[in-house]
Amino acid sequence: MITFTSFRHAFKGLRSVISRERNAKIHIFFAALAICASILFRISVFQLALVIFAIILVFFAEVTNT
Repeated sequence: MITFTSFRHAFKGLRSVISRERNAKIHIFFAALAICASILFRISVFQLALVIFAIILVFFAEVTNT
């Protein structure tokens, strides 16, 4: 039960960052663009994983900065 409450609070915080921070919205847009380009250029699964990892790191930095 505690785990679900923790996840609920975490997702509430992410939703708050995305709805209030302009840079977070920009990051989400370019992250989606990067994933679409990765699929379009047919990069390997390992390279796609690295792209997603980089996106997560940048978004984590954005949330931490907020």
